[in-house]
Amino acid sequence: WSPDGKYIATGYDSGKVSLCTAHPLKKVQEIDLLQYKTKSKPVKSAATTATAAATLTITALCFSYDKNVLAVAHGTQLSLFNVEKNNRKCTKWDVSLTFKDVIKHIYFSEDDDLMAIITDKYETKYYTVSMRKRSLTETMKPVKSDIVWWPRLPLTTYFLKGLYQKETRQWTTNELIDADIYESLKVAASADKFGVIRLHELPALNEESHCAFKHHCGQISKLLFIPDQERLISVGLEDRCMIRWNIQQVDDKT
Repeated sequence: WSPDGKYIATGYDSGKVSLCTAHPLKKVQEIDLLQYKTKSKPVKSAATTATAAATLTITALCFSYDKNVLAVAHGTQLSLFNVEKNNRKCTKWDVSLTFKDVIKHIYFSEDDDLMAIITDKYETKYYTVSMRKRSLTETMKPVKSDIVWWPRLPLTTYFLKGLYQKETRQWTTNELIDADIYESLKVAASADKFGVIRLHELPALNEESHCAFKHHCGQISKLLFIPDQERLISVGLEDRCMIRWNIQQVDDKT
């Protein structure tokens, strides 16, 4: 989703991305990665990144706060596109990133001057963004805790460290799939690769959860709170099912 809820980007394993208006649901643009050359300017990096074979499967998408840029992760690579809605076309930035592992999460800061990228092994890197120059530069500076992110707090944020069930469930690799927060209720929801949703109190510093549910058949791909409706949406990867959960406050606990 775009931050204003007007646009939806959908990625496919064919290397294509559809851009649609949300209301009404209508396709307005399409990005085909096969049309673009893989040669791009290297990003200034504080550490040498290992190369990996590129895939066309879209693994993560994220709109910038101003909706004018779409970040597209395809396997271990990341590309950025300027979205020109009036001209119904997208322009690829002359820059790309390559990670050792598959990219699973992308986040833009509210000012669109910082980007966070997380792989399926939870490697997290931050980049300063210049929209004017269409450039990215890796930064090693500590990230401020009060930054507002889209679409949510990065999965590896310190305040969410208890979502990973290392001791409770003996997780060892990439079992934590996604998470979202509901600030007014001070609750965080997490989804794992086994199809379980857990609710934690914010900040989620320990692994103990208020409750856990399992209604999906197999892995969950995404979670999204809808605060004004007090709802949580979960999307199943294997069962291709969307479930809407009602979030209720009971005895000062959710």
